[in-house]
Amino acid sequence: MKNSKAAVVIYGIWEIVEYIFGAIIAALFGLVAIMSTFDHEKDGAAAIIICWLFTALGFWLIQLGRKRKKLLKNFKEYVARLSVDPTGSIENLAASVNTSQDVVRANLQNMINKKFFVSAYIDEANNRVVFQTSSSSEVPQYRDAVSNIQNQKAEYVTVTCKSCGGINKVLKDKVGECEYCGSPIKN
Repeated sequence: MKNSKAAVVIYGIWEIVEYIFGAIIAALFGLVAIMSTFDHEKDGAAAIIICWLFTALGFWLIQLGRKRKKLLKNFKEYVARLSVDPTGSIENLAASVNTSQDVVRANLQNMINKKFFVSAYIDEANNRVVFQTSSSSEVPQYRDAVSNIQNQKAEYVTVTCKSCGGINKVLKDKVGECEYCGSPIKN
């Protein structure tokens, strides 16, 4: 799950970089293009065209940054809502965020492709997102802990992850791991 957190952080950094470079490029080349366009010099048509192209590139970078920001915002909202819905229903998620199921499914698939949800997939047959919590290699090292927990009466508390906003169930007075971003969480 640490890969998920890293992917989200890197994606957020790229968002900021695209905003900054896009704004700088658009502002500088835009001003030069405007000044050159209204200059009475007969030469420099190629330079003016290049300046306008770089201005367009700057606005394109800003647009990419906006898309990244929107996807990160949707990710945080989806994580918060999926953490309280044990079924992972896309229909319920779409209803709770007031968006169509197709848009939610496309966003979830995009997030899975970008490794925001490392061990997740979309179950098309049941129209839900499925999180695989552990692999077979992880099971043996936790077998003793699981048997001890099953022998005791387990008391869970709901904890909100400080990193991603996901809501998780954690054993009372124990440190757990956020199932969405992998951050350690405790009550």
